[in-house]
Amino acid sequence: MLLFNYSMNSLNPHNNNQEEGKESQKEPEGVAILIDGNNFCKNLEFLGFYNILDFLFDDFTKFLAQDRKIVFSRYYKGGLIREPNNTKSEKMFSEQQKLFANLEKQGIKVERGQMMKYREYKKCKGFYLIDRTIKSPVELKDVAEKILSNYKTCYNPIILITPDFPHLKKLGKETLEAFPGIYLLSNKWKEKGVDVKIAVDILTLAQMDNCQSIILLSSDSDLFPAVKKAQDAGKSVEYVGFGGGCYYSTALLNKCKGRLLIKEDIKRFFSKTLFDR
Repeated sequence: MLLFNYSMNSLNPHNNNQEEGKESQKEPEGVAILIDGNNFCKNLEFLGFYNILDFLFDDFTKFLAQDRKIVFSRYYKGGLIREPNNTKSEKMFSEQQKLFANLEKQGIKVERGQMMKYREYKKCKGFYLIDRTIKSPVELKDVAEKILSNYKTCYNPIILITPDFPHLKKLGKETLEAFPGIYLLSNKWKEKGVDVKIAVDILTLAQMDNCQSIILLSSDSDLFPAVKKAQDAGKSVEYVGFGGGCYYSTALLNKCKGRLLIKEDIKRFFSKTLFDR
């Protein structure tokens, strides 16, 4: 079920023909909808919705636009890279491709950012990477203390344990983290360039005559300079965030027309099969 705001005049069968004629000649206001995919998915998961493939984006954008005409809709997300011989990577890549195809099918163009591996140890030369076989926590502690006591050229030397460390499961994460200076390295992917793409589109939309309003679903406060430019150009910018304990941008909420969605607002846009399982 969708929620739309209908005026009483539109539901009144006694309107005269003259009023109907004027109404039909009036061009609907143009609106653009920009969705930060990473922020959007994290908030959905926080609210308890994990299968983004069941989300009805077309109905959702119509709900946001209400009686306005959608002239521009974009979903911004870093494109995952398929890693060979990595089952988890293959699954994530496949699911993202399905999501992108689903979005395009619903009329929402996908703007892809880059994904880069993020490794903390590249930031400091005072890191040691342990990949040798260590049979027990006692031996690990002994190695750690020797390295930390002998290494003098870094203020905060840290020992890194890779995810494929032979005895990681046996020793246990909590055991390893109990030692001073132990850092468990995880190869995380980080988005690059998505915020720039959103900012560029906001500035472009600010110059479009057929777009009067911009609806922004992103909690990146770095976008505010672009938002301010659009407002200065006469555009109405609406910030849509998530309540219910989710993170949202107070800066964007205070400076734009704002609304925080709650779980009940979102639930209706998941296909019924999700709740019939």
